[in-house]
Amino acid sequence: SPTVRTLDRLLAACGVQLRVALEPLKAELDERVAAYTGEVVGLDDSWAAIADGLDDLAPAGMMRAPRRGAVTWAVDGAAALALQGFAAPVEDFVYELVVELDEALRFWMKAVALQGIDDHGYLVMSWLDLDHDAISAALPGARMGYGGLYRLRVVASLGPTVSLAVPWLDRTIRVATVDEVERAHPEHREVLERWRQNRDRDVA
Repeated sequence: SPTVRTLDRLLAACGVQLRVALEPLKAELDERVAAYTGEVVGLDDSWAAIADGLDDLAPAGMMRAPRRGAVTWAVDGAAALALQGFAAPVEDFVYELVVELDEALRFWMKAVALQGIDDHGYLVMSWLDLDHDAISAALPGARMGYGGLYRLRVVASLGPTVSLAVPWLDRTIRVATVDEVERAHPEHREVLERWRQNRDRDVA
């Protein structure tokens, strides 16, 4: 266990030098990073009906919406991270999606009786005439009439996505990239930034 001076001399003889840098102690954050990089718990097949419903505009067994068309969507948030190998905490029966705001989305929300609360505290009766800001404000914690909690991030156009095969579907689906989740979700950003710092430090 040499002194720092002796270590400097040994390293100098090898043609290198020691540089020491201090960084904040983030034990609690590192525990969260460790949790995110633990064992991934797969999403269950309840997502299959959601995916089929979004692509068909109305879930199986329900009347089709007046206007046909597919909703432009991708898995978002913790679910997107889980599908890409992170053990992010995915809540049961909570569906995180990023969706493009267009007529197909409006009619899908109407068809599945998606319930939201407007800025006056009233139940939204129709999604057809609301603008982007009003829809975004009414959506946190939106619930489908027959069950299921939705966290919809409404956008003008989807950000970066990847196509992934998932165990509960016989096709690939769009998933928001890790960088896009980090950009859009403050609750994941700090953990992902720290994970990247630790990864880069370990590689160096």
